[in-house]
Amino acid sequence: MRNRVGAALLALALLGTLQACSEDGNDDKGEPTPITAVETPVSLSDLPTGERVVEDVSAAVETAQVPADLDPPLPWIATLGTLQPAEQRCVAPYAATELESPCVVGDPEATEEIVLWGDSHAAQWMPALTQIAAQTGRSLRVMVKYGCPPLLGLTPWLPAEDRPYTECTEFNDAAVEMIREVDPELVVMSGAVRGSSFVVDGEQVELGRAAPGNGWRLDAERDEIWQQGLASSIDEIGDESRVVVLGDTPYPGVDAGVCLPANSAQLGRCAVPRSRAVISEHNEAEAATATEHGAEHVDPTSWICTEQTCPAVVAGRVVYWDSFHLGRSHVLGLSRALGESLDLLE
Repeated sequence: MRNRVGAALLALALLGTLQACSEDGNDDKGEPTPITAVETPVSLSDLPTGERVVEDVSAAVETAQVPADLDPPLPWIATLGTLQPAEQRCVAPYAATELESPCVVGDPEATEEIVLWGDSHAAQWMPALTQIAAQTGRSLRVMVKYGCPPLLGLTPWLPAEDRPYTECTEFNDAAVEMIREVDPELVVMSGAVRGSSFVVDGEQVELGRAAPGNGWRLDAERDEIWQQGLASSIDEIGDESRVVVLGDTPYPGVDAGVCLPANSAQLGRCAVPRSRAVISEHNEAEAATATEHGAEHVDPTSWICTEQTCPAVVAGRVVYWDSFHLGRSHVLGLSRALGESLDLLE
């Protein structure tokens, strides 16, 4: 069963699930770029439930060798990544300050819409949410931007250019305006906290610091900056839409595309301790913020790690394509589990 599903998911990844945000798409500002629906080779009902995924993660810790039918194969791990080229164009670049032509995927005739809002840790869920939308008669509107968590009232610091990331602030303001305009059924928000810093009183304030073993340690007091921004975002959306904060995923700090080929007979060398990969204090604070402000929270950690270990391969699928973004085949394999957690499946 796993081999059949894995092969079908890989076929889906190679064939493409959408044709959105192309260079010759709709150029009218504010008008969504529609997609051409593509039949999916695997139905959500054939994918593992959340409970089964947790079991698979536990079993993966005991797996010693890279499976012969690894999905994707070793040479393709980094190349395949999480998003296809068409999906990549749904992610606003660093210089973007507004949504020129939002990507809308899934069922083009849908009356119910899901909005995905956040940074690259939100974008990594696009393949699964596309499947959920397409197979439940919904559309998915993608409002994601690199390095830009969905936090209103905050200006992140852009390390690459050593300056305030004002484009992110403007983008988020435009995003929440669009959310109010389209009045979606559900807003899914997610952001990557590791390495985050924000402008406070004109100065850069980092939320944490580097730790041994390619790790990162959160400053719990400074994390309150993030929580205030998250609270503002939830409050500004209002009560018209359900809001789900999709918790941050772990940071293994191990490049799977390098580690797995070098340790094909000793898979455990590419696993990492949960205590190093999971920023638990931040995740718990996000859950509390969501609850306090009337939103829901979904924690994906159990789909990736056991209570002790975060394996590199689960059920024959590579979990991360780099050191901090989920691999496409693993995300697609989580589609049913995610749909259940979001209460979108009957």
